[in-house]
Amino acid sequence: MNRANEINGLVALMLVKDLRPLPSVEGEGFRSLMAYCEPNYTLPGRKFFTCYLERMLAEIGDRLTSIFATVEFLSLTADIWTSMVNE
Repeated sequence: MNRANEINGLVALMLVKDLRPLPSVEGEGFRSLMAYCEPNYTLPGRKFFTCYLERMLAEIGDRLTSIFATVEFLSLTADIWTSMVNE
């Protein structure tokens, strides 16, 4: 995997982990930071990362499907609530 692909993966991971909107990659500040840190890297736009994240989602879905196919029993739980002050 070349350096640009590694950086693309890390940017995509940042978007997901930090719950950042896709247009963040087109922001002037983020582009300036990337140009300073990695001058030879051409940062793709949000359309690229939309497709990239869709492929990641499909791959994860495929992996989960194959894992769940081998499971006889599965137990799920959810801790979903809202406080009195909407937290």
